[in-house]
Amino acid sequence: RAGAHELRELELLDVLRSGDLHLPDEQRYAAERLLGADGDDSRARLGLGADADAGQVRAAAAAEAARWRQIAAHPVVMARVRDAAQVVVWTCERLEAEVADAR
Repeated sequence: RAGAHELRELELLDVLRSGDLHLPDEQRYAAERLLGADGDDSRARLGLGADADAGQVRAAAAAEAARWRQIAAHPVVMARVRDAAQVVVWTCERLEAEVADAR
């Protein structure tokens, strides 16, 4: 299952980088970062420093998940954007779960 999600992340990252999915620049950069463009470590994906503690990682992951849920739920968002946002939500949830599992 995890492997399937990782494939979806890679596919979405490719689509974002190709310019095939139109998102505002800030959202595109954030999605790319969350999908691992700046590194696979949870802190890098969340834009946190290497010294961020588990609580900060968990809070950042929850905040990003909430943000992308709002994007996915917007009434006029295109289906492709909604699907992409859902992939990012699952990524954030996975990052949050990894921190909880590490405790």
